[in-house]
Amino acid sequence: MAITLPRSDLLIKQARTVAGETDYSDGDYGVDTNYFLEALQDAHDYIHLKIINEKGEAFAITSDEIDVSNLSSIPIPSDILMPHLVYNVEYSQASGGYFENLDYAYTKESRPLNGRLTEYALENGIIYFDRIATSGVVKVRYEQACDRLELRRGKITASNAVSGGSITIDIAETVFYKDSDWDSLPEYISVNDRDGNVLMRNIPVVSFVAATGVITLDTFTPLSSETAPVGAWVVFGQRSTTHSKLSTIALPFFKEYLKTISFEGRSADDISTSNPRMKEFLADIIEAYAQKPAGFARVQRR
Repeated sequence: MAITLPRSDLLIKQARTVAGETDYSDGDYGVDTNYFLEALQDAHDYIHLKIINEKGEAFAITSDEIDVSNLSSIPIPSDILMPHLVYNVEYSQASGGYFENLDYAYTKESRPLNGRLTEYALENGIIYFDRIATSGVVKVRYEQACDRLELRRGKITASNAVSGGSITIDIAETVFYKDSDWDSLPEYISVNDRDGNVLMRNIPVVSFVAATGVITLDTFTPLSSETAPVGAWVVFGQRSTTHSKLSTIALPFFKEYLKTISFEGRSADDISTSNPRMKEFLADIIEAYAQKPAGFARVQRR
């Protein structure tokens, strides 16, 4: 397993110590923790986009097989970073068969016939095919949005994470659980393991009872691979994590940014362009992500 960055709350704690902002009470006095969290997310988004602009396909993934039998279009993946960042679409006439890249068509032009797919076009968040597929599957390679950075909001003590079910969190645990966090009911929650891996996403919330720690869930369909086990952590948001999946090389940038934002309150772009140390940190991050895998050159020469 790759080494991850520290949890969001630990990064914020370090920033408070450096900035002398340790005397605080969220909602009452001092710099609110959610202010630091928003700043951390801003810096994370800034780095992500800078890497993509310089390198491209920095966080690209390929989807599982998508059945397209009798379909002429499919929606883009829900976790894509931006609607146009589909890099290619592969098609096979049968699941597990030989895949070949579809040609990209700059305009949508569907032919009035069924058969084997040869082209695709992108328009308004939809992947259109050049005809209705008689049968087959596609795999989509696209730039995945990074999970939103979040804080632990409660440890799961009981779980019935099904449609209309419930999750119970430990209200006696006082390091991460705070009543005030739940004053504004989140529309969605996610579930993380101790390392911030997202175990279940897009869990809609109906209500939360502070006296019991019971979160009542709305109607939804979890993936068969998703779980919400006892001992895991609840975080706010549809796709959220307590740990950034950026390389640890980004740690100096985050530390410097959070320290500076606590003093100056400026944006990531303003700070990174005016702060020489952050300009160096950002250049190091981009250079690291621009490195090709060890075998890349050998493959290219074949």
